[in-house]
Amino acid sequence: MHEIPRISLPERVAGHLREGIHQGRWSARMPGVPRLAAELDVAQRTVRQALGLLEAEGLLDGRGLGRSRGISTAGANALRRPLRVAILRHDARLTDNPQTSLVLTEIMHSLEAAGHRVFFCKKSQIELKHEVRPLTRQLAECPADAWVVESGSRPLLEWCSSQPTPCLALYGRATH
Repeated sequence: MHEIPRISLPERVAGHLREGIHQGRWSARMPGVPRLAAELDVAQRTVRQALGLLEAEGLLDGRGLGRSRGISTAGANALRRPLRVAILRHDARLTDNPQTSLVLTEIMHSLEAAGHRVFFCKKSQIELKHEVRPLTRQLAECPADAWVVESGSRPLLEWCSSQPTPCLALYGRATH
């Protein structure tokens, strides 16, 4: 018969705090030990042990005696799921502008190296004749957590800025 693993109270509290960090409940630093202890209805010693476990994992950074612990960006990012980033090209041809292609390639490689999934929208702005309604429909229906819009028009970028999905505007579009 296999022994059932026993999880100590500090380990359970650490798991609860880890999940809270993962869900974005705290972003830059953790609340103090007294506040967490009161919130979780456990002893301050238990909270200190749990925070020590999270520090050992690299999820938290100790800031010294009497100071709240910071959430490590490296540790917190490891818990987050990869983003799906959609790129809306101005022109579907990658050779349209060599400088733009170079910048887009660098952005794609950086995002992929960070573990995110990058893909192009089905149609480019030129293919949709720069008409805002079909462009915004395509973006709204796109299964993306963030957008990169290359050389978008002002109405398109204004629409993007009104949406909850983060958007990086790469260049603007100028007439003549």
